[in-house]
This record gives sequence, C-alpha cells and structure tokens, in this order.
Amino acid sequence: MPKEKTKREHISPSDLTFLFGECHRCFWLKYNLGVSRPGFMPLVGPMASMQEKTFQGKTSTDLGLKNQGGLVTSWGQTVVLLW
Repeated sequence: MPKEKTKREHISPSDLTFLFGECHRCFWLKYNLGVSRPGFMPLVGPMASMQEKTFQGKTSTDLGLKNQGGLVTSWGQTVVLLW
C-alpha cells in the first residue's frame, strides 16, 4: 500500500508572490500533489548566499547600524521579534 501524501502546511512567500500570481493550477499541483514546475529564477539561491555572507560574523558597528552592539551569529532561520 503506497504511503499517502499529506498536504503541506507551510507555503513559501515566493510561491505566494510568484507561483500563485502566475498560475493557480501550478500552485495547486505543487501543494496538493507535490508536482513542481521547473525553476524560473536561477539566481535566487546564489544571490541569497551572497547577501547572507555579507552579514555573517559582522557586528552592528561593521554594518553601520547605530544601535546597541551585537553580532550576527545565526542565519537561514525564521526571524522572531521579541518586544
């Protein structure tokens, strides 16, 4: 008996912006059947990596920020604001 596919609970922001806006059927296929169309933005990954490397290991002073001191120690995760 094949394993039943479950629907995804997380929808990426870029899919909401680009995929859903361009093709509702493609969006449905991806999130309901796991069928993805070929990528259309080949530079997104390399550009994101370059941007992350700009901030990795830098202090707030290095980045020109005029706030309390700090050091960038984590990346590639969800940002949570604590008030």
